[in-house]
Amino acid sequence: MSPAPATAAPPAEPFRARLEEAVERLLVILDTLDGDPDFEDGADAEPSLGAPEGHDNQLVWLRGTDSDREIEHRTPTTAADVFAGMAATLADPARWTKGAEARNAAGERVPAADPRAVCWCVYGARRLELAKVKSAALRRRLDDETDEMLHEAAGWAAPSAINDGPSTSHSEMLDLIRRARAI
Repeated sequence: MSPAPATAAPPAEPFRARLEEAVERLLVILDTLDGDPDFEDGADAEPSLGAPEGHDNQLVWLRGTDSDREIEHRTPTTAADVFAGMAATLADPARWTKGAEARNAAGERVPAADPRAVCWCVYGARRLELAKVKSAALRRRLDDETDEMLHEAAGWAAPSAINDGPSTSHSEMLDLIRRARAI
């Protein structure tokens, strides 16, 4: 009689959350490399594949809609897009850091676009958004424009110094991004 096959225990919740985050970061990188799927022939003409749970009428679900409810990582084309992406990246306080552009789950410094990154500073979040821009000319323009807007919103202080300040809070960083976007 052969021994029963060993089964792996499910990963602990914090470990699983880190794995999910790493997979999401890898998908963002792949999406960035593949370009915007909405520029394909037919754009978003494909039917939606999602069926919301608790849907009262299965016939409506069966027919589908033209609503695409996938979360997509669009390529920024304006400074406002960059700031919106930064705000989304840093929305959760656990995804914000000080003293490094980005950090992995072990707290080690990593480049902003590193798939192991799980938290970013204000400039790391900006660099992450700019990494999605394929056009070098557009990326340079958005880099210059968003840098100047962040400095202006910070009263011409260094945004990185504000980010890393010992008394700076997560909500203050999000407010800085909102002010920069409004310029």
